[in-house]
Amino acid sequence: MKIKSLYLWRVILLVTALLSSNFATAKETSLVDILTAKGVLTADEAIEIKKETKKKNKKLKLGGRIQVDFAVYKDPQGVDLANGAEVRRARLFAKGVFGDFYYKAQYDFSGNSVTIKDMYLEYRGLPVAIRLGNSTEPFSMEDNTSSKYVTFMERAMNNVFAPGRNMGLAVLSHGDSWGAIAGLYTNGAAGAVKNIDSKFDASARLSVAPFHTSSRIMHLGTSVNYRLPNSNRKVRFRARPESHVTGMRFVDTGNLTNVKNIFQYGLELAGVMDSLSLQGEYIHSSVKYQNALTPTSTFSGYYISASWFITGESRSYAVDEGTFGRTHPLKNFNAKGEGWGAWELATRFSQLNLEDTGVAGGKAQNITVALNWYPLSHVRWMFNWIHTSVDRSPLATAQTGFGPDVFQMRAQVDF
Repeated sequence: MKIKSLYLWRVILLVTALLSSNFATAKETSLVDILTAKGVLTADEAIEIKKETKKKNKKLKLGGRIQVDFAVYKDPQGVDLANGAEVRRARLFAKGVFGDFYYKAQYDFSGNSVTIKDMYLEYRGLPVAIRLGNSTEPFSMEDNTSSKYVTFMERAMNNVFAPGRNMGLAVLSHGDSWGAIAGLYTNGAAGAVKNIDSKFDASARLSVAPFHTSSRIMHLGTSVNYRLPNSNRKVRFRARPESHVTGMRFVDTGNLTNVKNIFQYGLELAGVMDSLSLQGEYIHSSVKYQNALTPTSTFSGYYISASWFITGESRSYAVDEGTFGRTHPLKNFNAKGEGWGAWELATRFSQLNLEDTGVAGGKAQNITVALNWYPLSHVRWMFNWIHTSVDRSPLATAQTGFGPDVFQMRAQVDF
């Protein structure tokens, strides 16, 4: 795959940073060798110092993920949702630690282009951590959960309200049973698709786990988001049917103009009891206009979901981040029949309402049934069936009872 020249400087900077880290470590190692040669350090002491120096100052990890999707649509009359396949995500990342500094650089190469996802530096030498750079704003549990670990192939429709990744300064802290992050943000990396071209965002999220063990978890969370659009004063909310292969949006507010600000809040609730998991979120969005005579537009969306591991596994949970993580099969798949990996059944109901006075964005409801197979902890096959119901056709027709079905699958590996 050819990388556009516009992005070459970013790759060069990343390589330069990695080479610089190696050079810094080399200088420290040579100093140890000098002290050893002068008899200040013994050979055993030199070995131990080198090990500790490498352990503390050069924790570098390279990795990534590949997700390939296939989708078949049962098209309503007069609508072509375009069956097909796509590389949903193809990402590479570098992350590591230098003393109290943590860094991460992540790029996505899907769609024959290069997009910056994460690109930030975090200082962890204080009671609170300070993060500077491009990262996901702290809003919504599902949006802050990695696509590697979400239960369904796509996040629920109310994710349309999430600001996603932007450039900013954030403060993070956590305790034994809680995690919190707040930050100020502006436009993120070029190439990212956004529903609001913001000049200023303020976001904060708090999650609490009153009790949490390896197999019993209760999660409560809330988040808020305040946004000021750029000089164009436009905002647009629209959503696919929780399937990305099609480019058609079933609900769409169109461009809302003369927007003064947007205020949003979200509520989260999740629980795990052994192999059973429940999760839900509600998001409310208010769009205020510069013209005081124009009424504020209010939109909302929510989902509730449940999953069950047939093979007995339990969802893992990170208290400091307030998100779910990797699934580890009790027995990895083996062709000899000694293990079948982890098998998970899940279902979700979601709703998105983009209707209000003067805004005919539409209403949609989705029912999803999913089967996930984890032959290994880093490999996953996903199968989703979705039935969507929209109050009207997204086309300019009088068609009612619009309700296509979707069958889709994903092959995923991360490393």
